[in-house]
Amino acid sequence: MTKCRASSLLSLLLLLLLLWLLLLLLLLLLLLLLLFLLLLLWLLLLLLLLLLLLLVLFLFAVVVVVDQAPVDECLECSLWFEQEALSFRIQLLLLLLLLLLLLLLFLLLLLLFLFSCSSRRCRRCRGHKEQQQ
Repeated sequence: MTKCRASSLLSLLLLLLLLWLLLLLLLLLLLLLLLFLLLLLWLLLLLLLLLLLLLVLFLFAVVVVVDQAPVDECLECSLWFEQEALSFRIQLLLLLLLLLLLLLLFLLLLLLFLFSCSSRRCRRCRGHKEQQQ
């Protein structure tokens, strides 16, 4: 009878160990999925910024093409059109500069995220581990 109890207890312990390992594997897979989704979110944000940048460049090209189009004989109309085109071009250049700064900030944040192990907390942990050794 004790052999049966020991055998069933051993099988129960093995089953619990297997369930624990499966739970750990599931948590690891969930963590990997979360990291993948985070990376996908970063890439999607980068793609969105690039599309916005392309839109601004397209608008800038349209303004340049429209500015080179033939103008009416009316001198006041042409002067007004040139002033509006110039102000619109300046606004587009400022928007382009802002988008480039956002893109640079995004890339900086991405690099900071990728190399976050060199942060103060990690250095403190490494220093603590070295003191223990």
